[in-house]
Amino acid sequence: GEGASGNPAALVTPRLDAGNPAVSTLFADAFAYATEFYRRLCPDAIVSTGVDHAGLQPRDAARFAKILAQDVFARSDLTPFQAGEAPDLPDLSGLRLNAALCVRPTLITQALLAGQPVTAQTVTGWRRDGENLTLRTEAGEYAGYDAVVLACGAGLFDLGQGDDLRPVRGQVEYAQEHAPQRAASWGGYVAPLEGGFVFGATHDRDDRDADARDEDRQRNLETLAKAMPERAAHINPDALTSRAAIRVASRDHLPRAHEVEAGVWRLTALGGRGFCLAPLLAAELIAALRSASSPLQRIAKTLLPDRDTKSPS
Repeated sequence: GEGASGNPAALVTPRLDAGNPAVSTLFADAFAYATEFYRRLCPDAIVSTGVDHAGLQPRDAARFAKILAQDVFARSDLTPFQAGEAPDLPDLSGLRLNAALCVRPTLITQALLAGQPVTAQTVTGWRRDGENLTLRTEAGEYAGYDAVVLACGAGLFDLGQGDDLRPVRGQVEYAQEHAPQRAASWGGYVAPLEGGFVFGATHDRDDRDADARDEDRQRNLETLAKAMPERAAHINPDALTSRAAIRVASRDHLPRAHEVEAGVWRLTALGGRGFCLAPLLAAELIAALRSASSPLQRIAKTLLPDRDTKSPS
């Protein structure tokens, strides 16, 4: 949880794709799975339900209409709203993601780790010893594993497993101001918390520097002003708390959950949709490890490497 999962708040929202049924299916599956997963795992981590996703360009209306016409989301998941109907976006229209969540990542991480035997070490490599794998760490070696899963974010680049991936730096801001009534997204996003809200985020490829930057704070304020100009105008930049972290993305903007060599698997390239994608892709990876049936719909499986890549009939 030291990367973007360490941010004060996060949104659980799907990628909305108007043109690719397989992409839409993957994200709809993951979205439905994730929202139910977090509700069962740690209801206290849920700050609010519902996210208003607004369009800033004239062409967005046609794109939203195509998304609404798809049959991959539950009918109650998406509803359109018009200008004047979203309390914090009075001049914008878009789609209301009714089941989307605003969550506290730290509480989710704590719930996932509760009661689990965890050894915190920096892994530097591995080797195969017969049928088993041995991990090399800065503190020594750990032997006897059936499989190793690389789910370490930007740490993949240090392990030589990120040649087909890229780091993407993202900075967010926390403002101790009156929070918006609802979470919202429009290219940027706002995630309300008690006593304030988180907004951002920057998106800088091939940058692994996690130090906060004044210029990125200003960019985030400019992004906020595109959707909420009055709110942005009243924020004192010097009173903001900034935090930067590194996402991992693929060049086709799709996740990776697959075997890279015998017994070694990757779960990565979740980009800015980690809280949406991670639970279902973890279940998919576990199913693959056990040679069990995939929890994904067949059309969605076509997007993942080393799985069933045949087109559905």
